[in-house]
Amino acid sequence: MRDAEDAERIAMAVYVDALTPARWRYRYACHMGADSREELVRFAGALGMQNEWLSSSTGRHREHFDLTPAMRRLAVAAGAVELSRREFSAKMRISR
Repeated sequence: MRDAEDAERIAMAVYVDALTPARWRYRYACHMGADSREELVRFAGALGMQNEWLSSSTGRHREHFDLTPAMRRLAVAAGAVELSRREFSAKMRISR
C-alpha cells in the first residue's frame, strides 16, 4: 500500500452500475452509490462532483449520483466497484 489515500480507497465501498440509455441530455448514464452517505459524498467530491447533484433517497433506495459515461470511467479508475444493474439495486435497497 502506497499511502493513506490508497488505504481509504480500499476501505470505501462505492459502487457503479452498468450504463443504460438515459432520458436526459446524455445518451447513456449509470448510478453511483455507496454503503453510507458519507462515503458517497466524499468519493464524489474527490471526483469533482457537487453535493447538489446528489439524488435524494426515495422510497426503497438510497441516495445516489447519476453519472455520464466519462464520470463512470473516472469513478471506476478511482476504485468504484462495478456491479450489474440488478446487483446495484439489491445493494442500494434500504432494508425495512
